[in-house]
Amino acid sequence: MSKWMKALADRRRVYHFFDVLSVPWGLGMPSLFLKTCYEERNPSTIYIKGVHFFFSFGFKEEGLSLLKQAADVGYEHAVYLHAITRVIYWSDGQYMSCIPR
Repeated sequence: MSKWMKALADRRRVYHFFDVLSVPWGLGMPSLFLKTCYEERNPSTIYIKGVHFFFSFGFKEEGLSLLKQAADVGYEHAVYLHAITRVIYWSDGQYMSCIPR
C-alpha cells in the first residue's frame, strides 16, 4: 500500500489539492512537503504564507496579495480572512459579499 501511495503522491498536481490545515500541526509537517505544496499553488499553503507575511512579518501588501490569491480560487478560510482584513485595515467592505452565509 505504501508504494502505491508514494506513486500517487509523486504525481504532479496531487499537492495542489491537499488541505494542509486538515492535518494536526503537532504531527510535524515536513518543510519539503509544504514547499512542494506551495510550488503547486496549493491554496492552503498560499493562505498560510499570506497569514504569516501579513500578521507575523508585517508585510501587509504581500500578505494580502497571497490571501487574495487563495480566496480567488475559493479557499474558504482565505475568503473570510481576506474580506475581514480588508474591512479592519482599510475600511473596504467590497469583499464581504464573497463570504458564504
